[in-house]
Amino acid sequence: MTKKAIVITAKTKINYESFVKQGFFLIGVERGALDIIEKKLPLGLAIGDFDKVTSKELEEITNQAQKVVILDEQKDCFDGEAAVCYAKQMGYEKIYFVANATKRYDKNVSVFNLIWQYDLTFINDETIMFLVKKGQTEIPFDRYQGYTYVSFLSNRPSQITINNMVYNAKDLQLDPFETKCMSNAFVPYLNPKINTNHDLLCIMSK
Repeated sequence: MTKKAIVITAKTKINYESFVKQGFFLIGVERGALDIIEKKLPLGLAIGDFDKVTSKELEEITNQAQKVVILDEQKDCFDGEAAVCYAKQMGYEKIYFVANATKRYDKNVSVFNLIWQYDLTFINDETIMFLVKKGQTEIPFDRYQGYTYVSFLSNRPSQITINNMVYNAKDLQLDPFETKCMSNAFVPYLNPKINTNHDLLCIMSK
């Protein structure tokens, strides 16, 4: 059975009870740990350098978490990536990652690399991002119909064929971080079919 974890780095309106029922292990990073506590859900692991919480909040996190890992402020990656690596070391294979956009564009862009490197599914109140794998992929409209905009992004020279969307394409050449596959949309009740020769990042926004 696949071990599943969700890394929560920020406060959102997401209801994590469904994740708990599906057997997800909850990992809180910084203020994400407080979000788990406030929602009265089991905080399996709290991790971070905790420079974004007060001493009183850290005490509460320490009291509520099954385990706490305090990272050095000087390190080679962001706290969120450290949490993902820790989850991988614990044997978790399927990982969701929750974060909000910040004023720091370097942190925002780093999320793309996390998805490509660790095959994560990213979610927040407005967005979901995941990898469309090499080969043929059918995206179920019923599952994602709440999202208005659908974009595809590559991190290497790629080729993509798109069917059953508002904007279709055949053997379109896509350079790294090129924007020609941005802001597409679903055709109601049709499942998009994507064919690509490399993994692509799919970004859906409400």
